[in-house]
Amino acid sequence: MFFRKILFYISSNYLQQALSFITSFAIRKFIAPVDFGIWSTLRIFMNYCEYSNLGIFSAIAREIPYYTGRKEFKSARIIKNIAGTFIFSVILLISTAIFCATFFLHMPALVIIGLRAISAMFFFTLIYNYFITILRSYNKFIALSEVIFVNSLFIAFFYITLSFFWHIYGLFLAAVLSLAAIVIYTFLKYRKILAFKFIKNLKQLKQIKTLLKIGIGMTAMGFFYTFFVTSEKWVIVRLLGLEKMGFYSIATMAYEATAGICMLIAHVSFTEAQNIYGKMQKEGSLDKNIKKYVSELTQRMSCILPIITALIYIWGGWAVAKVIPKYSPGVSSMNILLIGSLFMGLSYFAYHFMMTINKHLLTIPLFAICSAITIFSSITLIRLGFGLNGAAISASIGYFIFFMTVTYLAFKNIHSNKELLLIYSKIFAVLAYYSLAIFLATRINLGSGIISCSLRSTIFLILSIPIALKLNSQTNIFKKFKLLFNR
Repeated sequence: MFFRKILFYISSNYLQQALSFITSFAIRKFIAPVDFGIWSTLRIFMNYCEYSNLGIFSAIAREIPYYTGRKEFKSARIIKNIAGTFIFSVILLISTAIFCATFFLHMPALVIIGLRAISAMFFFTLIYNYFITILRSYNKFIALSEVIFVNSLFIAFFYITLSFFWHIYGLFLAAVLSLAAIVIYTFLKYRKILAFKFIKNLKQLKQIKTLLKIGIGMTAMGFFYTFFVTSEKWVIVRLLGLEKMGFYSIATMAYEATAGICMLIAHVSFTEAQNIYGKMQKEGSLDKNIKKYVSELTQRMSCILPIITALIYIWGGWAVAKVIPKYSPGVSSMNILLIGSLFMGLSYFAYHFMMTINKHLLTIPLFAICSAITIFSSITLIRLGFGLNGAAISASIGYFIFFMTVTYLAFKNIHSNKELLLIYSKIFAVLAYYSLAIFLATRINLGSGIISCSLRSTIFLILSIPIALKLNSQTNIFKKFKLLFNR
């Protein structure tokens, strides 16, 4: 069942990523880099606004599967009701405040319109995130996969259509309408799972303190995480300007296609791990199966993620040159950031496990240190003349340091030092092999056309067969695929 959930979840996200790539390329044909830089900056602001939920999403994502694992379903239902009451109160307060504030700000008209769009986006985004969190918490990953795919269809339709007619203003409107559409669709389709009762009982409402106690710690962790993964972007905006930030959005898009996939897979493994951990806590025993959702999954993904990374590296430059050539200055930084995104992607399973074992607060100083390293090195390299490439190098260094540290902090709770050394050696051996494969594949130089990219991809995939066979011998993944499609 876990493999089936993973397969559906990965498939829906691959389809989402594919549509996202098409959409991202398409809308850039209608939007100037400087306008897209404004949009990217507003989206960063939106990311910070989302933490106004004070970590309630993270708290219920941890607590509901924990209690369902303990078979305490009433407690899980009360948590859902309390969280729903709190979230909808916050949504109305913050979205109204952002909208009203725009009438008192002295900024360019385009920024003001963008902030008003953000206020509406915030309203629908938090509702959507609440729905997604509830589906995930109750292990409804098949339903969640459907919602993700339908959401990508809404985004593609609204973004491309409205950007074509009204450019950046169409993009603002499309963002709001696509979110509204998916919220309505999701609630109508899964209202039996998503519906909650507004809490009026003061005794039950006081239990929000328990969730906030968990959530605020997770909010702090989430805030530092967001600051970490956006730290080089702030430096770009400050030192290089909004147009360069628009070019760098190509690198950000590649990051989301690689590290983002692992983050979403980690949602499945986190829920499963929470169920097991809840059972372990109730029975007072250690279930070694929890390893397969943490360290073993990290090793499996070290065999899969480099393939995605390599294919983006091979095809990315050609795709940008053909479809959105005005963004070509961002290609070299994209190729560099792909290395860092690989390590950041592999970090997510350990990062989520730190939440499972209630040691997530240890990641806060780690995020702070990695952010400081990224910012300092970004400023230094940009001033030395490396430009966007310097920012991408700095971010990649920060991601690698985070990977090495967080995996050690997480894995040492379920593995001996000897086992840890073996895990690291396996991961880096696989990555070294893939590095050699991509080096050999890219030696073919027939220009940057589609024939050259196709040949390079073919050679790389052929060279990747030994890793695929090794992975199959450990997981029986080919047989699982066959059984799934024979159903």
